[in-house]
Amino acid sequence: LCQPFAENQTVDAQSYPAGLLTGFRQTASRARDFSEIRESERSAYFQLLADVRQLGYANLWALSKPLRRSHNESQFASIYQHPNQYRGDVLRIRGYVRELSEWDASDDNDHGLATLYQAWVFTEDSLRNPYVIVCSDVSPGLRDRIRQQGKAELKEPVEVAGVFFKIWKYDARDGT
Repeated sequence: LCQPFAENQTVDAQSYPAGLLTGFRQTASRARDFSEIRESERSAYFQLLADVRQLGYANLWALSKPLRRSHNESQFASIYQHPNQYRGDVLRIRGYVRELSEWDASDDNDHGLATLYQAWVFTEDSLRNPYVIVCSDVSPGLRDRIRQQGKAELKEPVEVAGVFFKIWKYDARDGT
């Protein structure tokens, strides 16, 4: 769950609400891995997206931290094997957006999130397994490209900060 950087945002570490990170973790604790977003998770999912949008990307970036991992595990493997250790944490991922799409979420939530974007971000160590990143806004150039094409097939380098929610089950391109 992420949001792109806006040039006019400022970072003020003193303005973070007390318990912000604890709140992210408590909200995300409702998630169960290896499934799509379930009805029982929908409220928490959209609440996190709304909270991240309100916080602003510059502040989210300031809160992000390198991934914790064991000596022998890749970042992706560490999250995949130990998702509860990361759930609700603000993480930073560096890789390439390979696919980006948008959808109308206005009927799906009560948080004022009208349009959401889903990016498949591949990293050096995730191999053929993407991080599925959901955000409430993207750059105007990408937005225009998506609206012209329906979805964008890309290879754009990105570094994204976001809140880890769950290991999401999705249909791979090869049908598995």
